Amino acid sequence: MLILLKLACFGLWLAMMMRLILAVKPVNPDGYNVTLHLADPEQAEYEVRLALHHMMPRARLCLEISAQNPCWPELLFIASCLQRTNPSVIILTKAVNAALT
Repeated sequence: MLILLKLACFGLWLAMMMRLILAVKPVNPDGYNVTLHLADPEQAEYEVRLALHHMMPRARLCLEISAQNPCWPELLFIASCLQRTNPSVIILTKAVNAALT
């Protein structure tokens, strides 16, 4: 009788543990972000295509462009064209620090 009680308790504990394991969701179900800093407009499209080729299926590519870069408008245009062809591309811009000291 004691063995049957122990087996019942073990079965109940095992069922609860399996339910807990299956109920745990990943921290970021949408995937993860891969950040790529763009600086040179002549190499930007090549770098993005290379990064997209090596990325995992659930990853998103974040293109980071600094406003301090003199080629900023060109890089933004290239990034927006790439974003139209691939919706998983996100454009991030770093603003110029305009704080007065």
